[in-house]
Amino acid sequence: MLAAGGRNDGGRLREELPDPAELVCRGDGLEAGTRLVGFDQFLRERVEAAHCFLHRDLPAECFGGYRLTAARRTAFQSSVRDYGQTMPYLVFIGCCLIWGSTFLAIRIGNEAVPPVWAATLRLAIAAPLLAGLVLATRQHFPRGPALRGALLFGFFNFGVNLALLYWGERVVPSGIAAVLYATVPLSTALIAAAMGVERLVPRKLIAAVVAIVGVAIIFAGELKLDVPIEGLIAVFLAATAASLSSVFLKRAPQPSAIAANAVGAAIGAVVCAAASIIIGEDHALPSTIAGWWPILYLTVAGSLGAYVLYTWLVQHWPVTSASMVGVVVPVIAVILGALAKQEQRSPESYVGAVVVLFAVLIALQPWAGTRYAGRAAVAK
Repeated sequence: MLAAGGRNDGGRLREELPDPAELVCRGDGLEAGTRLVGFDQFLRERVEAAHCFLHRDLPAECFGGYRLTAARRTAFQSSVRDYGQTMPYLVFIGCCLIWGSTFLAIRIGNEAVPPVWAATLRLAIAAPLLAGLVLATRQHFPRGPALRGALLFGFFNFGVNLALLYWGERVVPSGIAAVLYATVPLSTALIAAAMGVERLVPRKLIAAVVAIVGVAIIFAGELKLDVPIEGLIAVFLAATAASLSSVFLKRAPQPSAIAANAVGAAIGAVVCAAASIIIGEDHALPSTIAGWWPILYLTVAGSLGAYVLYTWLVQHWPVTSASMVGVVVPVIAVILGALAKQEQRSPESYVGAVVVLFAVLIALQPWAGTRYAGRAAVAK
């Protein structure tokens, strides 16, 4: 269908259209395309323009006299490929650094604000900020199966996970909590295999058994120091809920990372608020900087930063490879806990930590192999 005032004379209309490369140079291809031709022909013009950009010289005016020669075009294509290969690793490092500090921030915040109520406030602040970011960037909120996946992701990752983690860290040191979270890659592999998302190779099954032995050693060491077992169990179940959430997100149609987290934070705030009411916490707002700064830091760095980065990583990497974040985070968390809170644990706890990290590292080595069931692990 032609726009108002157009003709059916294909030749004459073609003569009136600007060169696609010219549209790229001017930056008004969208406006020109929708004004002159129907949407289907406009899409063909855009594809042709992109092809011109990558496969032939553009007019020198596009670059202020700088002509995109064959050699320069090859260098440009190489830089694009390198960027695509490097970005997941940069996102991975960002997640590790942020999450390595969040365990300590939760522990400090619990000294000033009831734990699950603090998680509720964090999510209540994060949800509208994420929703506003979705609207500002003109992204779309998930619908249908994608919405169901985002809701399940939010229920388990923001609701169940954070409620149990905050509550457990009342008594569990931040470094040990992070080590228990190192089981996330292995539990993710087991759950993903059970749900048909990824096939489990024998090496990962063996590593999971070894990791369970390491967790048992940690439990024994912490119980010697009179750490309540219910706190340890709560943190371990929180890590399992995080694993389950990743698989739910992976098996659903892939929404925008920001939109998925906006929906997830909203449902998570409801879950945490309900849990806080059930256990009878005080719901007064913090009145000191000591009460507010961990909440705000965790909102910005955790809910708006690391969670969005990790959601993107899950959508662009195999889910078990993305979960290798859990190997690096405990190392950072243990160092920060020792420096900031003088957390010193029993020898058994450190032995168990080494066993867990060794099991996870072996399971996620590239040569361990991951065979995918159903569809490719990398989102398109």
